[in-house]
Amino acid sequence: MSMKSWVVLGVVGMSLAAPVGCKRDVVLPPQPRPVTVIELRVSEPSRSSRIMGVAEAWAEQDVGFEVPGRVIFVVEENSLLQGRWVEQGKVIEKGDVLARLDRDPYEAALQTSEAEVSYAEVNLKNIYPAELEQAEARRKLGEATYTRMKEAYDRNVATITELDETEAERDVARAGVARAQAQIEAGRAGVERAEAGLTQAKLDLSYTTLLAPFTAEVAKVNIRVGGYVRPGDPVAHLVTMDPIKINVTVSGETSRTISTEDAADIFIRGRAEPLPGSVYLKSTTADASTRTFTITLVTRNHRAPVNKPDDPAVYGLARIESTLPVIRLDPDNKASLWVDEPRCLRKDDKGSFVWVIEGISKMQAIDPARPIYTVRKVRVTPGKGRFNLQGLYILRDLADPGDLTDDRLLVGDPPEGLADGDRIAILPMDWALRPGALVQVQFRRDKVASGYYVPFSAVMPTGEDGGYVMVVDPESNAARKTPVKMRETVGDLVRIEGADLADGVKVVVEGVHYLQDGEGVSIVSREARAP
Repeated sequence: MSMKSWVVLGVVGMSLAAPVGCKRDVVLPPQPRPVTVIELRVSEPSRSSRIMGVAEAWAEQDVGFEVPGRVIFVVEENSLLQGRWVEQGKVIEKGDVLARLDRDPYEAALQTSEAEVSYAEVNLKNIYPAELEQAEARRKLGEATYTRMKEAYDRNVATITELDETEAERDVARAGVARAQAQIEAGRAGVERAEAGLTQAKLDLSYTTLLAPFTAEVAKVNIRVGGYVRPGDPVAHLVTMDPIKINVTVSGETSRTISTEDAADIFIRGRAEPLPGSVYLKSTTADASTRTFTITLVTRNHRAPVNKPDDPAVYGLARIESTLPVIRLDPDNKASLWVDEPRCLRKDDKGSFVWVIEGISKMQAIDPARPIYTVRKVRVTPGKGRFNLQGLYILRDLADPGDLTDDRLLVGDPPEGLADGDRIAILPMDWALRPGALVQVQFRRDKVASGYYVPFSAVMPTGEDGGYVMVVDPESNAARKTPVKMRETVGDLVRIEGADLADGVKVVVEGVHYLQDGEGVSIVSREARAP
């Protein structure tokens, strides 16, 4: 309810005439009592004012490779990545690629590991069993030879030396069997070791692709294509933008009135409607220097157009967030045209094409009030030339550019279903909240029921929750006693209920204690309170 004041001067002037020379008493009529009134309006006041808060990323982290290598691809800064999602061992979302390393060394290591596994398996399955058979045969021969020599020795046909030699040969043959058996066990371990090496080689090869561990925006890229990284080197810094945290600092007294999961409204500058949030956690201890507590809220963040066009037709069209120019790398060769291959070049059953935005060139600014344009499909023939522009763009030359010229603007990342001649809306998007932004927070538990709120001074209590107010009759300008019930209070205001209360009713707020029911009043001022 906006504050305003007005003054009605009800001055009654009377001109009394008496005959000249006559003396008689003059009786003045009773004067209306001057009063201050408030016009009733339904309102919903708050018990507390808004608290300043600061937005903070829900999660942020440096991410890097688990193996060393040379970078062959890395995403651009501000890219939005879908995070990897694994639930009970099942991959729900694979996750977007953040960066890649050269795979050649790891593919070679994988081939070596596969060969080592094959070699170990051949030894275990073929070579070692054959050697065990040979050792068994030598043992049997040694056992038989020793038995015959022992019999000969017992008949005094052989010497003790011959007996000792055959016994030694028998023992050697027995040891050969044990060695062959141990070799088979070692072969099994060798196969397991080779298989473990193969598993590690496969893992190392998979580690050459760095996937986003969680859904986030790429805040910073620390390496460029061609750079060499070691395990753990931070390749990029990721920041989760949705959801987002809001931190507010409150006193100990206020902290005691707030509970986890309490609802709150988060007000952003330039946005009419607040974002809904809830209390996520409360700090356990107070800050040592300020003796205050931190309340952390969580809210869903969202991307919205940077500019809000006036034309409502914009919102029913295909939305394009990015545009890219046709590039001429050789300034002296007008036919040397290149386009961003992954973001602009598309292919169907008739060949390759790009989407050209009609009615605008790359040197012109997009009209923020009505960013509506038409797209045209232009057939092109890609050449063999490809150029990596510092990892920012992968450019492809055009052997036949059709009717493209180097001043044209192309649709970047065109949506599915786009047709020749379609109208599009070019709407760059941005987050409603970014970490570090200042906001205002109002806890919903501080709100009260909507209704008619008046100052305590306007109510004359007659019981525990009952009383009356003086209402000005608009026809007679007399004060009428009107019974009311008193409900919840907010500061110096109280919500009242009564059968005769309605919007626009004038309630006396000053001078009510001196009024009698039916007494005439003169409204000298009117307050319009905004609780």
